[in-house]
Amino acid sequence: MAHTAYLPIIADRYGAVVRHIFVAGLDLTGIDMRAQVRLYGDVPGAPLVDLTTVTNGNAQGLRLVEVTSDGIGIPTSHVELVINESTMESLPYAGEIGDVTTLAWDWQVTIAGRKRRLAKGEFQITGDGVTGAESAPANRIAPFGLPQRPVADVWSSARMTFGEEQVTVQIDGADLVAPLAKKASDAAASAEADRTGAELAAATALAASRYFPSKAAGEAGSAVDQAFSTNDAGVLVSYRRTAGGSVEIARSLTPASMAASDGLSRVGFNQGSAFVQTRMALDKLRELGASVRDTAAKGDFDADDTDAVQEIIDHFGARGGRFHFPPGIFRTTRPLVVGLGLREQAIFGQGQRGVYPGQIDPNTYQGDLAVIVPMHTERAAITFSGQTGDSSVTFRDLAIATMTDGPRPQACFGWDTTDLQFLRNFRIFGVSINDFVSAFDTYQTSGDMKQVGLLWVRDCNIHRNEHIARSLNDTQWNGFSFCFNEAGQNGYNVGHGGIDISGHNVTILGNCLEGMRDPIKVRGAYRGIYIHANYLEACVGKALIDLQGARTYDIGTQAELALDFANLDHAVLLTNCGKGTSAIPYRPFGVHKMPPQINGNDGRLGDNVNNPSIGTANEGWWRCDSLDAANYGREPEAASISRARSPVSAREANPLGGGGALPVAEHISSGAGAISDERTLAGASGDWCVISWLFKRGLHTGDADQPYLSIDVNGDGSPGPMDYPISEWNTWWRAGEWCLLTAAVKLTAPMSSVRLTFFPFGVNPPAGRVTRYLRPIVYTTNAPDKIVPFIDQDFAQTVTASPAAGQWRAGDQLKNASPSSGATRFVCTADGAPGTWISA
Repeated sequence: MAHTAYLPIIADRYGAVVRHIFVAGLDLTGIDMRAQVRLYGDVPGAPLVDLTTVTNGNAQGLRLVEVTSDGIGIPTSHVELVINESTMESLPYAGEIGDVTTLAWDWQVTIAGRKRRLAKGEFQITGDGVTGAESAPANRIAPFGLPQRPVADVWSSARMTFGEEQVTVQIDGADLVAPLAKKASDAAASAEADRTGAELAAATALAASRYFPSKAAGEAGSAVDQAFSTNDAGVLVSYRRTAGGSVEIARSLTPASMAASDGLSRVGFNQGSAFVQTRMALDKLRELGASVRDTAAKGDFDADDTDAVQEIIDHFGARGGRFHFPPGIFRTTRPLVVGLGLREQAIFGQGQRGVYPGQIDPNTYQGDLAVIVPMHTERAAITFSGQTGDSSVTFRDLAIATMTDGPRPQACFGWDTTDLQFLRNFRIFGVSINDFVSAFDTYQTSGDMKQVGLLWVRDCNIHRNEHIARSLNDTQWNGFSFCFNEAGQNGYNVGHGGIDISGHNVTILGNCLEGMRDPIKVRGAYRGIYIHANYLEACVGKALIDLQGARTYDIGTQAELALDFANLDHAVLLTNCGKGTSAIPYRPFGVHKMPPQINGNDGRLGDNVNNPSIGTANEGWWRCDSLDAANYGREPEAASISRARSPVSAREANPLGGGGALPVAEHISSGAGAISDERTLAGASGDWCVISWLFKRGLHTGDADQPYLSIDVNGDGSPGPMDYPISEWNTWWRAGEWCLLTAAVKLTAPMSSVRLTFFPFGVNPPAGRVTRYLRPIVYTTNAPDKIVPFIDQDFAQTVTASPAAGQWRAGDQLKNASPSSGATRFVCTADGAPGTWISA
């Protein structure tokens, strides 16, 4: 049977990685070796690091240093693994500045034409490097709270032993331990048995010849240093005679003595031939930690194990330390309350259930896992209490599942912030959670505290819950890290969802989030949202990623498959957000893709963020884009499109990246302060009518209202005027900065015309405020994710006549919309207003 060793690696980013691995039981001479580092397991594409067999000791790769053999012919291969410093520095960063980057690696060999994986584990890059960090990316957020710590231990060499004591041991068809090893092992075992038998016989003879009815009789009949034995309450005790009496040297093991509290202190324990230290069995068992069976938990599902489990939780909550659940099904009938003290505590199980395990059946379950089955209707299966945030709690390798047809709590893990101080440092690693309303809930029943801090969820199986995580009653996570989890098929029906939290310092990375509604939704996050490399298949709802009120964010590429846009409105939806990056569906810096605030709620951001009609066809949507680092010249997939040349009122340096001058219109506010534009354009019912309008507000004194756009389809026709007050404008945009405003409205009836009214300084602004702009491009399309910001640069730089207004410079050139006799351009030959122009 093939085995794979678990061998994590932790390395410094700013230096070469050199590791020595000794493989006992394998001769790797002439064997092809390969190792790779990837973002996580099964990720497609090229690896981050690809190591192959090398012979040069200075080269990056896997080098067989030597093969040695022990006294009975078992080989040991010494392999050196080298990753160059330049490769290490090119690997990606994760999380905040100073955080550990956790990747995955494994090592594969080819033996007799068959591939075999020898080792696997985490590949962790420390985040505490100092010397050599000059080129580290500077756009990550500063750390908050305790930095991440590696889960692996540092090592420079490791030994892996393959083989079992069988006649022949084969892994993937290759003999790893020759019959010689078996023969030698049998001979050694036989010799040991003979030696043990001889010692036992001698000890028995001695006991028979030197036995006395009492200790006093033994002392009287023995010389100094001579041994004797006697009976002490049914236990055979051996003594050594001394000058002043005798000292006890041994006691025999009987059922009665073994049952005593110190019985195991008389039993030796040895790990085997690789270990030389023999210890007492009682000391070894104490090292292994406490078990819930120590407090009389049965684990047979029939018994109510609540009191037994709570007793051991209370014990370690006060003292710190660790305990574990052995295999079994532990039924509970009320919440388990984990108290937070001043020391770290850890609760371990026996591993996870399968990826899609289905409902657990206690009548047929014969697995080797530890499964907690809560059977009650309280708020959560596991809750927390305490008045301090200095401790931490770790759950690892547990399975927690409800009986779908029986009573069940709402959440698996629940944090009630009532009357608590700021609780933090919760680690949930390798846990499987099935059939709850929600896997993780924060909520408040009373009091003022709203925040819970620093939850790490890693490598978990979370399936068939109605939600993954929720923040209820205005509670909020101050640190939420959800990475590398199998978390598909949670909440597909209307009213259900995936991650739906309020919080900041949020990382959602490398998860499988398939077959669910609204998989990622984060609101009220004023800093640090990082969402990358998640697998999103067959998801439905409002958006794959929905951010509300996020001040900074980084949305990277995701793996998207089998998306049904008839039941999915947006890939990414940003509502009242600040600046950040989004790789899908658009790539520019400074993107705000968001719906408008709901009419009548202009001053109440919270109402707008939580309003269920945000982002729907009833409300439409808009976005604002800066022109700092993007190209908006991609032609939209438009059913119909209308362009209109701007009246040339002024000259601007071209902000679109093509150089030269840009002729623009100029508006000076008076009265209502509106710029009006009307177009004749056909659109079908169900299409989206889209407006892309480039403008900038000039310098001004005093306060200024937010810009405001009104779209009126078919005059007073359907759907009627749509009003778009552009929230947060004064927070994110400066006077003199160009903005590309893109707004859209869904048509509920055929469209023949559209009237636009734009108030760049709000309605009824002070007179004399200047706005420069290009007339908008208006088009129709049939899907919201075909809506793109669009500027036709060629069209914008084309005029029908040379400028008659504005301050122009010698050398400025504009394209001639009606060229004749070879004249395709207008060229300014002298500075002025409007300057001197010729046709060329």
